[in-house]
Parts: sequence; structure tokens; C-alpha cells
Amino acid sequence: MAQLSQYVKGRSAENYLRDVCEAKGYAVIRSAQSKGSADLIAGDGIQVILLQAKAWDSKLAKLNKEEEGALMAKAKMFKAVPVFARKNQGRWEFLRLNETGYYPFVF
Repeated sequence: MAQLSQYVKGRSAENYLRDVCEAKGYAVIRSAQSKGSADLIAGDGIQVILLQAKAWDSKLAKLNKEEEGALMAKAKMFKAVPVFARKNQGRWEFLRLNETGYYPFVF
């Protein structure tokens, strides 16, 4: 089987995460082929989430400092929660980002 391109992997991950958010009651907008600060924007009428994802499987996956700053700045503008999603041993985990680090995020 041919290895999936990074774009296809990323798109698949974003679609999966969109479905997770929708199952939790959020309306979701996907930023296709995003090069910006968020892959998904999700809201449930109470809170807005700006979500950035890394599709590679590693508990070490993080955003670089530039990505962190951009995500937090946009989240502040929208009064949103900056969330980073990564795979860890085949399971997606959601982490809230703030100035001091990454913390578990629960919908």
C-alpha cells in the first residue's frame, strides 16, 4: 500500500477531528489546506475552540513557538480556547494551550 501524502493524512485527521467535535455538540468550520493558526474552528454557543492538529503519532508532537504564538493570538482575538490535538499511541488527545504549557482539554 502506498504511503499517504502529508496533505491526505492531514485532511483525514481534520475530518476525523471535525466529526469528534460535532459529536460533542459543536458546529465546526474546517480551514481546508490551512497554513494559518487553526485547522478547525468549533463553537457550541457557549465557547469557541480554535484547534490545530498534528497528524503524526507521537506524544512528543508539539507546535513550534511561532505556531503557539499565532494560535494563542487568534484565540485571544476571538475569545476562544486554543486547543492542540495530537495522536498518542493511536489515540487522539486534546491539549489546551496557554503561556505556561499544554494541559488536558475536555469537551
